[in-house]
Amino acid sequence: MSLAKLIKAWQIVHMPRLASTMIRHRVAGAVVRALFPDAIIHSFEPLPGARARFEAVFAGDTRTILHPFAIGTETKTATFYIADRDDSSSLFELGSGQTEAFGVHLTDTTQVQVRPLE
Repeated sequence: MSLAKLIKAWQIVHMPRLASTMIRHRVAGAVVRALFPDAIIHSFEPLPGARARFEAVFAGDTRTILHPFAIGTETKTATFYIADRDDSSSLFELGSGQTEAFGVHLTDTTQVQVRPLE
């Protein structure tokens, strides 16, 4: 499905809550808020720097809630793989395909809190 079709589908379906693990950039945040002006947005970000950028983008937006942890199946501390591109950082190790296709490389690892959605 193309991005345009996906956005159109989102606009048709009323979504009162939107959970995101990927809203780390001003453009993505602005798009989500524009598409869902009345939605309560829950975003999950375990990295302090990315949280600070998120908070700057959504300052004053009382319908956006930032949770300072990653989403997983159980409560624990886990290794988070930090890539040279924010949108590629993850609880999962980078695969060789990411490097080959997109030039993404591992830059660091850190320990983060993980919690299940409840």
